[in-house]
Amino acid sequence: MKHLKFVPFIIALLISGIYILSIPDLPLGPMYDLLMKLRPRLEAPADLVVIDTTNLDGDPITSDDVVRLLITLSAMESRLAVFQTRVHLPDEHQSFSSTERQRLVQREFARIQKNIINLFDGIRLGSVRPQDAARYVQDVTGLVEESKNRLLLTIAESGNIRELELEKARALFNRIIVCDDLEWGRSAGSALEVWGGQAVYSSVDRDADGMLRRIYPVRELPNKQLVHAGMALLLYTIGGDATIEGSVNTLSIRNEKVQYVLPLDTRGRFLVHHTESYKTIPLKDILAYQEQEKKLYEALKEMERSGYFIHLDPLQYPTTLYEYTQSLEMEVLDSPLPDLLRQWREARKAFYKAVSEYLQGPAEQTILKGYDALLVTENLKEGGKERIASLKELVSQSFSWARKAYDELMVLYTQLESVLYNGYCIVGSTSGDAEASVALLSTILSRSFIYPGKPLYLFLANTVVLLVLFIMSTLFSPLWFFVFSVILAIICLFINAGLFVIGGYWYAPIIPVGIVLGSSLLYLLEQALLLLYMRRHQELALKYRMSQDAFKTHLRSIPLHDLAVVPKPVDIQEMEALILCVRHASFLGDGPSIPLKDFAQDVKVFRHKTAELIKSYGGTILWMDGEVLFAAFGFPHRASLPSWNPAREALTAAQNIVTTFSDEPVTVGIDYGISAFYFDVLSGYSALGRISIHARVLSGLAGRYQVRLLCSESAINYIQNHIDEPLGASFIDTLVDKQEQRDIRFFTIPYNGHSGL
Repeated sequence: MKHLKFVPFIIALLISGIYILSIPDLPLGPMYDLLMKLRPRLEAPADLVVIDTTNLDGDPITSDDVVRLLITLSAMESRLAVFQTRVHLPDEHQSFSSTERQRLVQREFARIQKNIINLFDGIRLGSVRPQDAARYVQDVTGLVEESKNRLLLTIAESGNIRELELEKARALFNRIIVCDDLEWGRSAGSALEVWGGQAVYSSVDRDADGMLRRIYPVRELPNKQLVHAGMALLLYTIGGDATIEGSVNTLSIRNEKVQYVLPLDTRGRFLVHHTESYKTIPLKDILAYQEQEKKLYEALKEMERSGYFIHLDPLQYPTTLYEYTQSLEMEVLDSPLPDLLRQWREARKAFYKAVSEYLQGPAEQTILKGYDALLVTENLKEGGKERIASLKELVSQSFSWARKAYDELMVLYTQLESVLYNGYCIVGSTSGDAEASVALLSTILSRSFIYPGKPLYLFLANTVVLLVLFIMSTLFSPLWFFVFSVILAIICLFINAGLFVIGGYWYAPIIPVGIVLGSSLLYLLEQALLLLYMRRHQELALKYRMSQDAFKTHLRSIPLHDLAVVPKPVDIQEMEALILCVRHASFLGDGPSIPLKDFAQDVKVFRHKTAELIKSYGGTILWMDGEVLFAAFGFPHRASLPSWNPAREALTAAQNIVTTFSDEPVTVGIDYGISAFYFDVLSGYSALGRISIHARVLSGLAGRYQVRLLCSESAINYIQNHIDEPLGASFIDTLVDKQEQRDIRFFTIPYNGHSGL
């Protein structure tokens, strides 16, 4: 059974080998995520910002929002925009949504309202003479008709107009990367039109648990090659002359100044770090910035209508400056020339500066002082003071509203400028593809690479670990072996975790840990089954041939650390032992002189009493044959009970047997030496060899020499060497063993006060 010790480790080696060598790449999972948190923390590039569209719940952003976004990016002088979200452009036959319809109607009616108010303000202030009023009314009516026609035309040709506006904004901010797998207007975007590089893709494959752990930097398709949006951004930052060269499990990105060699798995994927902190700004904040700018203009326009700018040069009115920036914006959208673009940006800054100087200057106090001077005038008509007081309150209120609108605008402006100025922008969801681009770019730029481990190397390492486990199984008991296997599993975990955390080499720590613990449990299961098997067979062979205490002691003596080498009862075992042969001379002859049933009862009682006496002294009953009964002292071996003395116990048992049957012709023969023991379910235990023959002969000779107990010289020497007091043995005669061609001297031993003679 020695070969059984190899079985659990061979099984573990085969299972682990089949699994490890069948997978192209080592698996990732929660253990990978946990250990990733122990690696040095990565910071995203300082000039990288994600314009978050998460609140849109995956819906595409409208072309109107994209136009406003691109105008803002151009105004903030951002370097690049990577769109990782769909851009929706309604087709020309699609009806307006309720929100779009409301926005369009409000814009046109605001123009109508503005024209009507300007007309009446002109009449009220005397700028329009009564005789010219009819002409101005006709002009206003014509403007209303134009608004109606423009509204109808816009609704009818909304798709074409929006597409044109989108392309104008794209031409204004022309540093855009759009992805081939995402909608841009009416068609998929094409990166080739933007930066002259590879085609770009955005959507990444996540693991089954939804986690993003690896990305294809370059994806090969039958007819083209796609680079990830994060890679496109990297190539843009390091220069358009950068080249991509792929080889076995690596990807090289290089130009004259820089080189990155990315380790890839067998499928061409790159393992990325998650960057927890990077600049983000919601898209709604950018849109709110433009809305706030319009609110400020409306507040300033009300102040203009109220005549608060009367002391300013009309060309320096804040409203005039804003309208000038808007006109420049329209021009730069139509013709994005560098000088015109610079002029537009300077006009925007001039508008903010003029508003700040006006609102923080003495204009408000000057107007209020003018109203205070009117209040002290004595010749005011009835109700005049109340009217002036209300106008004075309106001044304070108008300036307060304008300051509030300006302050809110500056908060948004400062926030946007801090992240968008000279920034590389990714437009997308922070919980989606934009996150993947940030992770890919940050991992590459930091050079904190993760190297996928080779399954073959892991298999070889596990083979060594299993060999160590096998060696330990030969040295320790199952309990200590399990303790050692747990310690070994922890060591494997720390080694693999250290390789990953410190060196970046991923060898899936859970696999070696699982193999160590699995193989140890398999070994323990085998040992448990083997122990049950051994105990069952030992019980079948010895339970009723030994005392219960002796049998339990024997079971405890089985070496648990090496069950496979423990002989089975059916195995032939050679060992030295004292063999006792107990003979009842009256049972020998041609047949019983009493009724057969009574004879059988006497034999039964003799055998039972003799067996119980022998078992009570730790002996083992071998077999019974007619008038004789054989027993052994020293078999089976009891190494776990060194205090047990088979020599003393055998001597005492033999003396007590002849004492117990003092009135019956019972004799005992004892010899000592090597016997071959084995068990057979048909005949019980056998002790083959000359020793059992000598014991049987001596038990028969005892009656001839008128003694009860005879021992061979070897038995006398063995017993005397293991007891302290002298035996008092008396020499009887010499037995000639013709087969062995030697003389065997035998002796008698006194018992219960008898000399033995």
